[in-house]
Order: sequence, then structure tokens, then C-alpha cells
Amino acid sequence: MASHGSTVVANGVPELHPDIPHSVYADLDVNHTGLDVPADRLRRHLKIPDITTRSGLRKLHADFHKFNQRLDACYATALSVRDTTAAKLVCVIWTEMTADVLVREQLLRAGDI
Repeated sequence: MASHGSTVVANGVPELHPDIPHSVYADLDVNHTGLDVPADRLRRHLKIPDITTRSGLRKLHADFHKFNQRLDACYATALSVRDTTAAKLVCVIWTEMTADVLVREQLLRAGDI
């Protein structure tokens, strides 16, 4: 059984973030460094716009706090249930967001980076 960096409970099943569908973790091999695909699945699940598009960036700029609160809540819950994979995926999304100067400034002001 592949571990997802999460706490393994007594029955051998990893403890995962309660609000993230298991499909986000599909085909995730923790020995493989590519977290971009599951991070993109999590981004879509959290209804955060695609920041690789101009329209996605406009949406993110317009409602940054709403989207960042979703990431903050997901990260906090991931830490509380010891789902390190979900926490890493949120960090990947935040890292991708720093590519935009305006979003990076907002993340700095929010204390997320």
C-alpha cells in the first residue's frame, strides 16, 4: 500500500483530509516528485481559478481573500488530521500563485509566504 504521507490508523488505511475527495490522490506515488497534477485537482476541487490563464488571474485578483481562505482552511485541516500530502498540495498551489507579482504581494500581506 502506498503511503500518502498521512497518519496510518489502526486498520491500515491512511487518514486523509475529510473534505478532499479521494480522486485528488488518485495515482499519486509519493516517491515521485510530481505533485502538480494532484495539486491541480485540489485547486479545481476548492474552486480556485486557473492562474495559468488571464481570466483565472483576473478572478483571483478580484476575490483573492475568498480563494485564499479556502486554501488556509484546507491547510489547517490537513495539519490537524496529519495529512501531510494535502498540506503539500496546498503549498504547491501557493507556490504557483507566487508567479504573479500582485498575488505574491497579497500572499505576503496575508502571512502565507
